[in-house]
Amino acid sequence: MNITVQNVKKLSEDRRIRSGFVAVISALFCIVLALHLIKPLFDPDFYWHLKTGFWIWDHKGLPDIDPFSINPQQADSHRTRFILTSYWLFQLLLCGFYKLGGFNGIILFRFILAAIFIAVFYRFSVRKNFLALLAAGIGVTQILESHFPERPQFISFICSALLLALIFSWLRGKEKKLFPLMIPLCLTMLLWANSHGGFLLGLILLSCILLTEAIKFIHPALSPLPRNEYVTLGISLSAAILISIANPNHIHSIEMILPSGEANSFIYSSILEFSSLYECFKSTDGSEPVIAFCSYIFALILLFSSRERTNITWVGLLTVLGYMGMSHIRHYPFFLICVTLFAIHYVDTNVIGKTARIILFAFFITVVTLSLSKTPGNLKRISMYGWVPASYYPVKGCDFINANGMNGNVFTSMDWGGYVIWRLSPQQKVFFDGRQLDPSRSWEYFYGMDNWKRIFDKYDIRVVITPNVDDSLKPASLKAALQADSGWQLVNSVNNGAVFVRR
Repeated sequence: MNITVQNVKKLSEDRRIRSGFVAVISALFCIVLALHLIKPLFDPDFYWHLKTGFWIWDHKGLPDIDPFSINPQQADSHRTRFILTSYWLFQLLLCGFYKLGGFNGIILFRFILAAIFIAVFYRFSVRKNFLALLAAGIGVTQILESHFPERPQFISFICSALLLALIFSWLRGKEKKLFPLMIPLCLTMLLWANSHGGFLLGLILLSCILLTEAIKFIHPALSPLPRNEYVTLGISLSAAILISIANPNHIHSIEMILPSGEANSFIYSSILEFSSLYECFKSTDGSEPVIAFCSYIFALILLFSSRERTNITWVGLLTVLGYMGMSHIRHYPFFLICVTLFAIHYVDTNVIGKTARIILFAFFITVVTLSLSKTPGNLKRISMYGWVPASYYPVKGCDFINANGMNGNVFTSMDWGGYVIWRLSPQQKVFFDGRQLDPSRSWEYFYGMDNWKRIFDKYDIRVVITPNVDDSLKPASLKAALQADSGWQLVNSVNNGAVFVRR
């Protein structure tokens, strides 16, 4: 058969061929998502979350003070208590899945959470067609590629998506009853408030929706809800806000939204997640920041070409979350979630032209393809080390310490702190880890290590687990200093780290 434009057009219009093409793309997309979930347990915070889950299970309660850090600890603060108690429900789930199957159980939990996350978008879509798959795939791929579902913040992603999906499904529905909206919203906020501190963003979302829907009453052109329906919405959202107070920190959780003090500002400035998208763009060689900026452009195109461009609720949410995502990259996934839901709503309610379909498909393919750049390395590490990457964490060093019954307070790097807590605490206390509960120790860690002897004496450090290279891939200065000091002995050295003990 001669290949002509007319023949190609006929083939493209054949329903069976189109269905087969959609099935192939869908299957390939599922494989891509699975590859993003088959990666080592890299996240340093995961390990102290897991250890805390075991502590809560064993003690049948929440910690009043940090059970893993060296004493003396700083005076209790709202930030410290917030970190110690805000994740308890998720931490117990981590503990349960680990008891079920070790780290294989954690990977199972990872797949379950990802499936729930994807199901929220699938349920929100009305048409559930190929365009909806493309729209959802752009956001979901970015989130799964750069975030770990076994970390509590993923619950915030699920709950924020569910929250917005519930509200906008209710708004577009014909029957706007109270309980079908209020009960799921309340359950979502109750789960969220006891699993991750990100529920505070949920309060912002609920307040933003209440406010924008109220502003619509200013002018009929803004298409306000009938007053009885707004009352129903207001009752439901207010109930969800109030029930979120049922968490270990109660009303004090709100204080975490307020501007932080000088000490906490220093801590936040040292955490990459609090960097702006622009700062991330300058400091990163990968494609992620470029894709992020393209996602903002994608959102603007969708908004201005949509019938909803005068809907101030959608506009308000996209603006607020867009600004938050620009200011701190930790909030960027929430912007992506909102854009993904809006994109699905867009393809459900608008006629999509041929050019728009091509652009959407091209952006989808670009995002998916670039997201796979780390996959070969991840699969190689799993084949070599299993789920815990021994090339990244001091697995051999901790094995040596446990095998030889070495005791005493431990000093290690911030990125290794969570893993060392998992392996050695609470029997051995750790000087510092990614939680940065004590601002004074953060300052000593980042700016005081030139006087490491004074710090080690102050905290009675008996064991040091130090990387062989520092962050700039130069020989670690602390390791060299310990080797040159007669008061310390090198007892174990492997490819990525060394263990020293005080003589």
